[in-house]
Amino acid sequence: MGLANATEQRRVASDTQAFEGVVERTGPQDHPELVVRLDQPAPGFAHLFALPMGGMTFLSVRFFLFGDDAASVAKREEPRWRTWLEKHFPTSAE
Repeated sequence: MGLANATEQRRVASDTQAFEGVVERTGPQDHPELVVRLDQPAPGFAHLFALPMGGMTFLSVRFFLFGDDAASVAKREEPRWRTWLEKHFPTSAE
């Protein structure tokens, strides 16, 4: 989403997943977060935030999808997001 500001329409696309919506909320720099009202892949909300802990930073990504197709969209999109997260935020093997 880059440096998004509230009320901006944004689209994120990559080789594994895409989503589009309006940024409803951004958190302060010391508690970065985004709340996005989704248009794609289905109506809903995405909540993304960074959480520093123990010298590392964790990324939390939560999607809340609505509508008759929400379950099938979630089933289709979840593996794509897992692949993307594992690629960009690998877990350490300590």
